[in-house]
Amino acid sequence: MHTDMHFPEAIYNKQPLIEYQDNPLIEALPPILSMSEVARLMTVIPPFNEEERQLSNELRFHCLQRTFDYFQPFEAHLALERKISAIIRQGYINRNPLDRDHAIYMNKSYQALMQGKMPELDQANKKRRVQGFSIIGVSGIGKSTGIERVLNIYPQVLRHSKYNEKSLVLTQVPWLKLECPSDGSTKGLCNAFFMEMDKLLGTEYFARHQGKTATNTLLPLMGHIARANNLGVLIVDEIQHLSLQKSGGKENMLNFFVTLVNTIGIPVILIGTNKAFDILNGEFRQALRGTGQGNSPWQRMERNKTWDLLMTGLWEYQWTKHPVKLDDELKKILYDESQGILDLAKKIFYLSQMDAIFKGTEKLTGELLRSSARNYLKLLKPMLDALRSGDKEKLRKYEDLKPVDFDEYVEGLKERIFLENFMEYEAEKSKETEQDLRRMLVAKLAEKIRDSKIVQSSVKTVFNTLNITNYDFQHLYDNALQIAEEKVNKKMNQKKKSQTKGNYEGNDLRKLLEESIKNQRSIYDVLNENDLIASPYEDFKY
Repeated sequence: MHTDMHFPEAIYNKQPLIEYQDNPLIEALPPILSMSEVARLMTVIPPFNEEERQLSNELRFHCLQRTFDYFQPFEAHLALERKISAIIRQGYINRNPLDRDHAIYMNKSYQALMQGKMPELDQANKKRRVQGFSIIGVSGIGKSTGIERVLNIYPQVLRHSKYNEKSLVLTQVPWLKLECPSDGSTKGLCNAFFMEMDKLLGTEYFARHQGKTATNTLLPLMGHIARANNLGVLIVDEIQHLSLQKSGGKENMLNFFVTLVNTIGIPVILIGTNKAFDILNGEFRQALRGTGQGNSPWQRMERNKTWDLLMTGLWEYQWTKHPVKLDDELKKILYDESQGILDLAKKIFYLSQMDAIFKGTEKLTGELLRSSARNYLKLLKPMLDALRSGDKEKLRKYEDLKPVDFDEYVEGLKERIFLENFMEYEAEKSKETEQDLRRMLVAKLAEKIRDSKIVQSSVKTVFNTLNITNYDFQHLYDNALQIAEEKVNKKMNQKKKSQTKGNYEGNDLRKLLEESIKNQRSIYDVLNENDLIASPYEDFKY
């Protein structure tokens, strides 16, 4: 049972090809697109304004995130869209809900499951092989991104209620994408299917079936649920994570994928790195070849016109204050440092701009591109060296030892670079703030205290004795004023004392006393000379 979720109502388009006509599942899909229409729909051009180059470092850091949104499809992406467009429609041909045979099969499938039995293969699918293919290649070349851009052309859930004025109540899921579970088990992959369906449709498949442990029990359930919800194509990404050990060995793993295709009866696309070559070999690879679609080995890009065109588009997104023109030397360096891996080229471009902005150089150079790649992408050096050597065994060996998670790795680098530069920036900013605060205190204090030396020394005392970050401006000013006033009062007292000391008029006794001490003379003689004492002879004169 679906919960009360609102899905888009199917809109039917008349089909030009006879095999696609009178099939509501196919007619509800978007029209088959031309290459130019596909390119236009897949292209993502993030916003950019040259005036943003004058924004603060912090704001430009946020602008830089748009670099990762930039997407220009190339030949491999256009070919991928054609393949997916074909296999979804081909897969629906023998699952037309209007066909009597389809309804009979679904009823038998349901009854078998209720009795704990394996549903038989759809007789129609015995006559027509289910299509599917694999996409294998090194990390970062755009496999998953390309798939997602193509899938965005299609709605993920549609609701059917009426077709040609007749009631037709069903749910259609044109595509479902899974990532291999972290435990690497095939059972975990089956459970991931149930959980994704629940998330999409509001159902409770996982809760209902989580007690089942055997993969050979879960696979038929997957098949029935996929058919019941008219799944168009199942995409399984990161298949290199699947564990041969937990799945019972290579043979069981191959059997699992072959059974997945045959049991579900729905096109399956498998995506993985070169490490997945060890999983997708022999019987399964041969089975895919038999469908007419085969495998799609995705390799790193060659240094050609397409590469130059993509780099030219990417280069427009410079948020440094002194943008530079992309010349042949810079294109060559970007290719050499990324080895034709588009995602890595974008990240080198991004990291170099971070360096240029936060270190204040504000300009991209070839030397900066190389140094940023060298400093921040050290863990990727073995893989890049393997690519440069052209030795496939070296590359496969490297991926076996240490698969590269570009996004997780570069996310860590982004944080590290930002925080390192942020701390330096904050330290400089703190110095500037302290200087501004000092100037403000001096200016305000000078309004009351006229002695500039006392003003400067009082403010200095405040900064030396208080943690200025803990107090507001008024508190700092009050302290500085108190210190300054004490210094002024002390200075005034000293001046008054110096002014009165030795500055006596006439025959001031204090003056005469100081002179007697200074000249080492008897105070009697000094007083006598100044007629301040009577002569003893005067007393007996009469």
